[in-house]
Amino acid sequence: MIRVQKWIRDNCFSIFLFLAVLILEFRFYYRTSDDKQLYTDFLNAWGSQTFRNVCSQVAAKVSGDVLKWSSRVIINLFANFLVLLFPVWAVCNALVTVLFHARICRIFRAGDTRGRALVLGLMLLMPIEIYRSCGWIVGTVSYYWPVVFLITAFSILLGKSWQHSGKAAAVMLACLIYACNEEIICVAVFLCLWIWLVLHPEDKKIVLVLQAVCVAELLWILFCPGNRIRYSREPDRWFPRFETLSVLHRMEMGFTSTMNRFWLRTCPVSAALGVVLLALAFVRKRSGRMKFLAGVPLAAALAGWAIKENAGRSRICSAIYYSEGQYGSLGLFNYTDPLRYLPLIFYICIGGIILVLLMDLENYSRASIAVSLTLLAVTASRCIMGFTPTIWVSARRTYSLMYWVLILIIGYEYQQISRLDPERKIAPLCLAGTGLCSAFAVMDLMALL
Repeated sequence: MIRVQKWIRDNCFSIFLFLAVLILEFRFYYRTSDDKQLYTDFLNAWGSQTFRNVCSQVAAKVSGDVLKWSSRVIINLFANFLVLLFPVWAVCNALVTVLFHARICRIFRAGDTRGRALVLGLMLLMPIEIYRSCGWIVGTVSYYWPVVFLITAFSILLGKSWQHSGKAAAVMLACLIYACNEEIICVAVFLCLWIWLVLHPEDKKIVLVLQAVCVAELLWILFCPGNRIRYSREPDRWFPRFETLSVLHRMEMGFTSTMNRFWLRTCPVSAALGVVLLALAFVRKRSGRMKFLAGVPLAAALAGWAIKENAGRSRICSAIYYSEGQYGSLGLFNYTDPLRYLPLIFYICIGGIILVLLMDLENYSRASIAVSLTLLAVTASRCIMGFTPTIWVSARRTYSLMYWVLILIIGYEYQQISRLDPERKIAPLCLAGTGLCSAFAVMDLMALL
């Protein structure tokens, strides 16, 4: 009994988080249209939910997807199974969230209650409604869980526990296999592992093993018959003139669609990133020019919010807000219009400023270079969506990895601010600003209730 009480006392924060997520799931994580459609199809095909029938349904659906729809064998296996068992998914998703919180705490060495609360505040920046677009169950299993398992794998790699424990190495490998079954994450991991290899050549053997897994998954994604059939059919349904677009046009469409989500929409994550960059410039006592430059991301995030709020009242705001059409900001016939290039130029400038700030404010340390290159790699992996005809249909869920990477970067920068501000002059203001951004994100969450 004493041991049980001690375990509860030591893990009370995780237990609270698990129960909170579970309550929210049963409150508004109802089956949406896509989940309902899968559930109905299975019931019509098999009639009952005995364990044997569930296994048969899932096996038939996954094998059919491989041949006609998708290469996500592992992800679809879990998604199709859990869509039939809502309570099981609810418990599993709550446990995955607790795992995610624990791994982020491990990365930032936040072991006390205050540190765990701050990590939870960071996690609340995430606009979780993005997972609703394809159904809560399918969305979380397909886009949220891969990010969690990816962060788990990289936290093990970062902590070097794989050097002393075969179990840790096996967990890291299993997590990476699941994560890389999602296409965007697979591309991002492929790029990030090369960055890790350059900065940590002593980890060459394990990185090459992980890279081999990533390459195998990439080849499977490229040559899976289901992906090829789906790719040939999708343009007729979602993007009839997709084949007429040039490579440069697809690159522009992928890049502007990615940046538009973070800088011309109400995005608490972008605002929080701007707050920590500006605070870090003051903590580092940079010149007035660098402080001005550090204020640009925050100003851009606030301007994006103002443009969205006034899009219905101002012609200028409306023109900027709706500048991105189905064919990107340039469209099909606007290459000679200089105004059409303004969003692209703005996105390039804001992206370049953020990358420079991330490195300069950390004196171009190896860690800051790794953070900047990782952000660049993750952005590039999302831009690849410009080469798929489902770029608009996939909606916001394809930004999942980029959102979480930005949130981790915000946590990393705040950690540097706390370390460099022992007199606590700027860190509390930074915490208040980031907390305000989290509050806006929570308000969006409450709107779902």
